[in-house]
Amino acid sequence: MKTLLAIPTYWGTENYGLTGLKSPIYDHPTAINAEGTLDKAIASLEIFSKKDFDLIILASGVSKKIEKEMHEKLVKKLEQHSKKIKNKIYLLSNIELDNFKKIIHKHYSRKYDVFLGFKGYSQVRNLSLIIAQILEADIIISIDDDEYITDPKFLSKAKEFIGGDFDCKRVDGVAGYYVYENKRVNLFEDKSKQASVWDKTKQMNKAFDMFIKRGRRLKEAHFLLGGCSVIHKNLFTRVPYDTQIPRGEDMDYLINAKMFGFNIFFDKNFYVRHEPPPSKYPLWKTHRMDIRRFIYERQKIQQQKPRENMQMVKIDDFSPYLSAFIGGDLDAKIKKSCEVIVEQYKSIGDNFSAMRHIENATLVEAKHLPKHNVFDHLLLLQSKWLSFSEVLAQKKIKKALKKCLVVFD
Repeated sequence: MKTLLAIPTYWGTENYGLTGLKSPIYDHPTAINAEGTLDKAIASLEIFSKKDFDLIILASGVSKKIEKEMHEKLVKKLEQHSKKIKNKIYLLSNIELDNFKKIIHKHYSRKYDVFLGFKGYSQVRNLSLIIAQILEADIIISIDDDEYITDPKFLSKAKEFIGGDFDCKRVDGVAGYYVYENKRVNLFEDKSKQASVWDKTKQMNKAFDMFIKRGRRLKEAHFLLGGCSVIHKNLFTRVPYDTQIPRGEDMDYLINAKMFGFNIFFDKNFYVRHEPPPSKYPLWKTHRMDIRRFIYERQKIQQQKPRENMQMVKIDDFSPYLSAFIGGDLDAKIKKSCEVIVEQYKSIGDNFSAMRHIENATLVEAKHLPKHNVFDHLLLLQSKWLSFSEVLAQKKIKKALKKCLVVFD
């Protein structure tokens, strides 16, 4: 089973996203003048006795200004790591992607440009699925650059069920989870008044308790963490990440996969160590992206229509976490949480942030909702992805695109 391990890495400037109205694309990109967390993630791969996988590093910079410096820095890092981990390492950044585009444009104009970009989590994840097809991988395993592997059996667990059958269903994907210091699984809960209304952490911990601490090892997944996941080619050649999702692209991918009849199972023995840097962004920015994401996913489910070779999904298919935010009380949750936060900001004289949360509360209004039919958009996107997968299967195209990658061997 040919295996590709993908690590996306995100780079920015030191003050990126801290000021102004521009929303951050990523939660905590590494500052270009910092070392970051990627080295620890790659070095952790030395734990494996067998080197039966290739590694792809997908490098996204937040602006054109840092792309060249980021590329030079990564080339030096990967040259050093390739000598230690003894795996073939590939690098894809905007520099290599520009060459990809030239090849695709020559034969297909700009038909597939929606998949050929580094702007946002969904596009980066799609690029990893594209590379998996170019390198003819059977499965792709994903971790993030602020994680590292501590379990010597991580790879064998990733492969144990994928592509086989469980409970008379094919295992098209496997979802794992994150552990923290002292093997802690649950996130620290925020005790603020705002968190009592917008209770993301509480609901996530409920899901962890249900899926990790109770029941059998393998269960049908109700949540998916992109930084600890496995996807089989049966799935990644047929379903893309939705490029309209600003964050939470992993949970949204689970919705997409279920709609198209694919099965993702949660494995309570499959985990990775997570050490995320603290987020520097003001609350109103991350809250805004979450609001937009949950509204979008709610519409995707609400706008479903019965179709051949698809299955209708329900909000309860994603309980307890996601269902708590895409149900009928979402509008009330958004308005109430914004009201609470506005009061908190006004009490300390931060009128700028208070005004941003007043704006956030209006996102439930009809004029701010997606103008297109979200479900129909997914159908069109998936149709285009199927077409692109056929292109990537062509030997001539595949060979040309593979030559664009920087290789460390």
